[in-house]
Amino acid sequence: MIEATLQEVADSIRGSSLIMRILIVANPVSGRGRSRKRSDALRALLAQRGHDSTIVSSERTDARTWLSPHLQDVDVVAVVGGDGTVRTVAAAVAHAGIPLVHVPSGNENLFARALGMGSDIADTVRIIETGEHKLIDIGLVEEEAMLLMTSIGWDADIVANVATSRRDQVSNWDYVRAAMLRLQNWQPPLLTVTVDDELLVDRQRGWIVVSNASEYGGRVNPAPMACMDDRLLDVTFFRASSTLELMSWMLRCRFARQISAPGFVHRRAASSVCISSAVPVRWQLDGDPPPSSSSTRTEHLSISLSDLRLPVLVPQGS
Repeated sequence: MIEATLQEVADSIRGSSLIMRILIVANPVSGRGRSRKRSDALRALLAQRGHDSTIVSSERTDARTWLSPHLQDVDVVAVVGGDGTVRTVAAAVAHAGIPLVHVPSGNENLFARALGMGSDIADTVRIIETGEHKLIDIGLVEEEAMLLMTSIGWDADIVANVATSRRDQVSNWDYVRAAMLRLQNWQPPLLTVTVDDELLVDRQRGWIVVSNASEYGGRVNPAPMACMDDRLLDVTFFRASSTLELMSWMLRCRFARQISAPGFVHRRAASSVCISSAVPVRWQLDGDPPPSSSSTRTEHLSISLSDLRLPVLVPQGS
């Protein structure tokens, strides 16, 4: 972006004249280098608007260790990366009580999509200056933060396969290839599910997704009714005894036709969700495999709502 163009964009933004301090957290490998360019462009545009900003690189280790020292005297945290980067820093930012804005630079960017945030840097600055504050619910899965969803089923196996074979940035084609590899010799797990201590599913085969957000990868949205600030988790279970049945469910979800179909189960959880399996099964968290501190396979998965909520800035009227 040349100087003249940058100045024109800065002049076109009508917002608060209040000088703010912004911490830009950038994932250096996200988007095949796009995050680096967007971070630099965001910092330059913020400077044109008179704001003070600092760029730090994200790390996969505990954010409370590496991020917390940078959160002193900060007004806004801008996360440049994908959904995994947002999830990694969410708890530390929420503890600090600082509003977060997402600059999507990953593969799906479900967090930004659900909250109406785009990748345009000028729009990001508008949100920073004039955006509305929301408090986003944070789920806890085995004490790990969850912003979007967790699931057990074919998708969790696909996520694990992609993570094992990935080199850097992934694309939707990586997930398609992984899905094809799992078509044969795969059977939906036998699951028991309780929601707020009430039995919902009793030893049935299928796919389960516990959602905090309405968006899902590939726009296959299992819970389009989910809302990120309603203090509820949406539990959706899809009865299926084969991969073919599960693929049929995903097709229904893609076109929002699952709710009235036989075998669809939905319940909202105000407190907790417990999932048990007859054998150890894979699970996924916000589209990624479980963190290294957690087991990649489990027979029991506990999900709850945290008392902690994440402040975010969203476009006005979104």
